[in-house]
Amino acid sequence: MTDHIRAAVYDPPRTDLPFLAVVFRPDGDVFVAMPVPSVDAGEAFITAATQAFLKDHPGVAVWEG
Repeated sequence: MTDHIRAAVYDPPRTDLPFLAVVFRPDGDVFVAMPVPSVDAGEAFITAATQAFLKDHPGVAVWEG
């Protein structure tokens, strides 16, 4: 069985707060979270953070569901 990491960009609950990009480890703990100015910036951050995580954790995949 392959472990999977998951990631999401969350919308801000208020207009004065930023979006939040989060990458979760296979066990559900947060690997990294970053406030970002937009969904596009969040997706770019997630791509970079995911690549860094996968480089150091062979056998882990990105959940695409």
